[in-house]
Amino acid sequence: MKTYTFTGQFNLALLMDEILGAAPELIGLNSLGDPVALFALTGNVDRRAAGDDVPDTEIELRLPDEFEITLLEGVVAAHDYSIQARSQVVSALKMSAKAEFSNYPQWLGWDKASLESWITDNVEAEFKASYPNTFALLSKMAHVLLILVDYTFPEQKDI
Repeated sequence: MKTYTFTGQFNLALLMDEILGAAPELIGLNSLGDPVALFALTGNVDRRAAGDDVPDTEIELRLPDEFEITLLEGVVAAHDYSIQARSQVVSALKMSAKAEFSNYPQWLGWDKASLESWITDNVEAEFKASYPNTFALLSKMAHVLLILVDYTFPEQKDI
């Protein structure tokens, strides 16, 4: 493998996405058939928030000997470290949603039986006779909410 060194301001997660977008041939398969990068990108990148004064850092890009670096030099030159990679945006959204949901701690302890009991006590009498379709929809939405709670907060369940 050949090693190339670049100095600048970098967001490694975003730069990795940008490199793979520009050169999809750098994606291979491991022995299990899972996709893996056929290159290495390393560096000690400052993790300050966008907008802060981020010092230049050095990264190393190791590529297969046969790969032509010209394309990736353009990718690195055009890189904007202040933009978040999709994975970073998704991670931030998940953390925000989890923090927001913690404002409803009573829902964390619900199981299917307690949910159905709550629906019977609080929703059924009000909606079932007059609005059967609305009741059915609200009931399904409540079950989906329970599934999402279990998925989001598995550590809250007694397994």
